[in-house]
Amino acid sequence: MLNTLKPSELEGIAAVLGRRAVWLAARNPAWHLRDVAAPPSRERWETGTLVERGAELTALRKADPAAALAWIQKTWETDPPEAREGFVRVLLEGLSPADEAFLEVALRDKRKAVRTAAVECLSRLPSSAFAQRNRARVDPLLTFDPAPSGLLGKLKKRRLHVELPAALDKEAVRDGIEANVPANRKIGERTWWLVQMVSLVPPSHWTTRFGCDARTLAEAVTETDYSDELIAALTEAAGRHTDANWLAELLRLTLAKNPPSEPKGHGAVMELVNAAPIAARERLIWQALESLNETSFPLALVLLNSSGADWSPELTRRAFELLAQCVRTDVQSYSLPHNTFAVWGRRAHIETALAEIERVDGRCPDPSPWRNAVEALKEIIGFRAAMRQELSK
Repeated sequence: MLNTLKPSELEGIAAVLGRRAVWLAARNPAWHLRDVAAPPSRERWETGTLVERGAELTALRKADPAAALAWIQKTWETDPPEAREGFVRVLLEGLSPADEAFLEVALRDKRKAVRTAAVECLSRLPSSAFAQRNRARVDPLLTFDPAPSGLLGKLKKRRLHVELPAALDKEAVRDGIEANVPANRKIGERTWWLVQMVSLVPPSHWTTRFGCDARTLAEAVTETDYSDELIAALTEAAGRHTDANWLAELLRLTLAKNPPSEPKGHGAVMELVNAAPIAARERLIWQALESLNETSFPLALVLLNSSGADWSPELTRRAFELLAQCVRTDVQSYSLPHNTFAVWGRRAHIETALAEIERVDGRCPDPSPWRNAVEALKEIIGFRAAMRQELSK
């Protein structure tokens, strides 16, 4: 299994299991487990496998971003394309304007994946020449009516006017705007160009430029002929730039358009939550769970299982409240996979879960189609609590 994991995941294993795991991994050439207690090794960077080099570069980037950049620059011309792509993505850690000059070089690489990685980095530098070029392209395409004045004016909605790009020049293509629409996207060519441009701009740019809040502009977007496309682009941009306010506002619109009780709308909600970095997902999941009840429990399940991080006490409590409602009211069937609640057992805040699972257990009729699932979850939580107590001794 070790040889299928990313360097960041391998580092997590080493951090938990300690030096003995590193020693054991060294016995098998197929396993690559970096000793997190050791300083980054220039020798391993220069002579190691691709996985080993990536691990050393990642470790150095966290400790000394400038030195890591120097490592990449020194071997750039001789590194294979797949290595160059991975090394550019490492620069997302500790990204700063000091990386811009090199990233502009990577933006001209022959391999598309390398150029895409460079775009991901440069778009996150708002003051970069790349970001300025993209804003110069897209700014003329979106205009917003001036804020109304007077009592009657305040009753009038501001309209967002959208103009599609007339053409793509060579500079836009070089900056990563793809000319051809992907086969799986049902979208016009010029709309596709606009969507890509908007997705690279921090959403806060628009609210600053138009002098409004996210809700005002987002609602105006829904009134345009390109509502779905622009909402998708703004969602990608809000996730890329970790704009919590915009993500929350876009989720509000998505939930309003896709009622939680209708399964066909779950995909849109999940796409928005998954667009957010893991660290920003709990707020969105909590926002969605506030509007859910036992009839929309399937959506709650996929949301909670997608969190990617440990739950807070508040999120844990809300999750178990929804579960308690289900086991009390659904006495006819249990159609979920047998391991549905395995993620709950791993992610839930353990102290909170210990109290909440007892409430769920008490509300679960006997016999009940939910009984086995509740008992299995109770065992996982009890085991975690016992292990934590043992390790704390």
